[in-house]
Amino acid sequence: MYYDDINKNLTKFEETIKNITNKKIILYSNSIQNTLSVITFIQFFLNHNYNVVFISKNKICHEIINSKFKNIVNTFYIEKKILKNIKKIINISKPNVFLFLEDKIVSIFITFLLKKNQSIKICLLNTYIKEKKYKLLKYFSPVSKKIYNNYNFIFPINKDEESKYKNLIPQHKNIKYVGNLNIENEIEKNNIIINEFKQYKETKDRQQNTTNNDNIIAKCELIKQTFKDKKIILFSNIHQEEFFYVIWQYSMLLKSGNYIGIFLTRNIKYLNDFEEILNKNEINNIKFDDFCGNNETNTILLEHNNLLRYIYYICDISVVCGSFVNQLGGHSPLSSVCFNKITLIGNYYRISKNIIDDLVKNNIVIKTQNLCSNIMDILLNKQKQDNILSKQKDFINQNKSTLENIYNCLINE
Repeated sequence: MYYDDINKNLTKFEETIKNITNKKIILYSNSIQNTLSVITFIQFFLNHNYNVVFISKNKICHEIINSKFKNIVNTFYIEKKILKNIKKIINISKPNVFLFLEDKIVSIFITFLLKKNQSIKICLLNTYIKEKKYKLLKYFSPVSKKIYNNYNFIFPINKDEESKYKNLIPQHKNIKYVGNLNIENEIEKNNIIINEFKQYKETKDRQQNTTNNDNIIAKCELIKQTFKDKKIILFSNIHQEEFFYVIWQYSMLLKSGNYIGIFLTRNIKYLNDFEEILNKNEINNIKFDDFCGNNETNTILLEHNNLLRYIYYICDISVVCGSFVNQLGGHSPLSSVCFNKITLIGNYYRISKNIIDDLVKNNIVIKTQNLCSNIMDILLNKQKQDNILSKQKDFINQNKSTLENIYNCLINE
């Protein structure tokens, strides 16, 4: 629903919602990065018989959610007069919960608006405070307390962020780290792949046809069987600027003869350039689609991004690139970690920095600039492998019920 039609749409909204007796929740988010979390969140609360309203001042976010939940969720795109129109939506819908997926200045103004109605639970989800902002809030402590005491619940993104919020507002009783919604999304997506492999195995034993992804799974199983005595290393999201570094490190690994490399470039159109450098370094390689059980090659190239999660499932070590050269930004290692795979990244990353810093700090992800040395060190040290994988399992278990934990907090207060 667009701003030009906001009054007309609010009238329609009032007509449709006036007879609804279900509990109501309003979700406010403007980040495209949070879209998957928003979808998961909405689906969860719909399943728990809530009536959901989604508000955004980001047109793309609004369109994605509107197309996904058309005629099920009331979605509002508000470009102007945000506070005025949100006030109208609140007055019409009379929500039980108003939840923010970001800690921004607009959110603060909305909370002061909401606080006038004591029956609405105001929640801040998956939130974090950047260091500069934290120091500022700490300096203006009375203001910080006034802002954050408006929230009934604050659910930080990790334990470190939980400590920050507790330091800012020590009297607040409902600051709880209950898991990370982005991580729960990754776990759910990975579970789909894991179940596909299980289903393939079961139906293959009965010689029956299964899913449309059988060919991919069959090829993955063939790779595992062909190289059962070797360790499979996945190098994903390799940027052009990293080609020479990654191939140099990989060529040193190959000297031991116990490794198989599977490579996915960040942009598929540069795959031929990557292949050319491999050939110049006399590294035999083959495309994933062309592989048919030939163990004379030790290098496989992925031609499609949709293969990545399937390769996570069969690999022994995952190297998430985009972080070995400065200024590239990096890529999130969450998919790899949530498959319970030993995961390495470089020193340079900005994307998902809070999450990655937490993973590195807790020895769940290994940060390195010497891939060859670190990979060999890990694979020669069984105790180190077990320690990393055990911490990953704890991390997965801690985050796989994030929404359920949030829901329990809301209904039990």
